Amino acid sequence: MKKFNALVDELKKQVTPLNNHLKGKKWIVGDSVTMADIACASVLTPAFQLIFDAGFRKGRGDLAKWFEEFTQLP
Repeated sequence: MKKFNALVDELKKQVTPLNNHLKGKKWIVGDSVTMADIACASVLTPAFQLIFDAGFRKGRGDLAKWFEEFTQLP
């Protein structure tokens, strides 16, 4: 369990630069969804489903908003 918690903490640290990059932006690159968004969202979906709780999302608002927008795509 100790190792799991350490890995969760590391994952949370690793998404902070993406959150910072998304400040003032809707998508990772440009004005529309790109492969960068698809790739990142695909990798982060399990984390959003299982690890990133409401408190974490609140502290990473730009990341949470981006992921929510992505999941609303048809």
